[in-house]
Amino acid sequence: MSKKYYCTLSDIKYINQGLALYESLVKHSESRFDLFYLCLDREIYETLTCLNFRYLHPILAEDHKALRNINNLKMQGYAWELGAKFTKELLNDEGLKLSHIMYIDSDICTYKGFEKVFDEIGDKSIGILPHLHLPPAFNEDSYGYPGGYNVGIIYFKDSVIGKECLDFWTHAVMNPYDETVLKTPNGVEFNIKTHNTCGDQRFLEMFPERYQDECHIIGQEINHGAPWCYQIYNFYNFSFENKITKINMNTDRAWINKIIDDPEKEKLLTFSHFAGFKPDYEKDTYDATRERFNEEFLNNQSCRAIYDEYYRFMKMVKEKYNL
Repeated sequence: MSKKYYCTLSDIKYINQGLALYESLVKHSESRFDLFYLCLDREIYETLTCLNFRYLHPILAEDHKALRNINNLKMQGYAWELGAKFTKELLNDEGLKLSHIMYIDSDICTYKGFEKVFDEIGDKSIGILPHLHLPPAFNEDSYGYPGGYNVGIIYFKDSVIGKECLDFWTHAVMNPYDETVLKTPNGVEFNIKTHNTCGDQRFLEMFPERYQDECHIIGQEINHGAPWCYQIYNFYNFSFENKITKINMNTDRAWINKIIDDPEKEKLLTFSHFAGFKPDYEKDTYDATRERFNEEFLNNQSCRAIYDEYYRFMKMVKEKYNL
């Protein structure tokens, strides 16, 4: 199988999550891979460099002019800029000659079958991940509206369209108040400013509109977990060996049919996004998510078991590398 290329980023505060991501890739990857890790401070860079991982390549942001925090942003805003900028730097690096690059958030953990994501994307130039709890409303402009797609995982191929889309995303991130009127191939007008409601994320709604034939919506053959979408899943045939789930459809979720061809089909849960997860090793417990309104999903026995497993996995990584 062809080699896979990933990138992620974090500061020292997220090193436990980042190394849990790396360990999960080592455990579940069927192909060779490289994970390019952008370090937002020198402490994490020096730690990762000393650990000398075989498949993880630490890169210090301040060593690269295009990746420095020139706007003196707070860490979250800076990280929102870097997802697009770092991905673009890697794909355009003539020395690396990458065939593709997949950005993946450092608080994601992969499971058996994760590479089915690449099988889904196939020859398409772009791959984006739906939120599933929200329809991709094209004209929502309220502050904080997260949009129909999530930046947890995003894929670009080394192709004309892949690079053009990545350039567009980077431009949007760096020019979020751009009011230039743009048109999709079927005449829909939009601008970047309208989509500036949630950092780098809301801009993804424009990708399938601009690049219809080259943009794949991930989730046709696999499922993924996150605090904002666990509540829609049926875990009737779930086990830790196969992690089988399917979406419970109802009239309020009819919009999902526009994104996923067969949402009620049983599929592997191949990764989970543990956004807002905070372990407390002294008390041997954790806060599951910062999205308190979504915490009802933890009443599901399978969901709670998934989070317990992640806590144990992070604890193992912490002890293994003396973090």
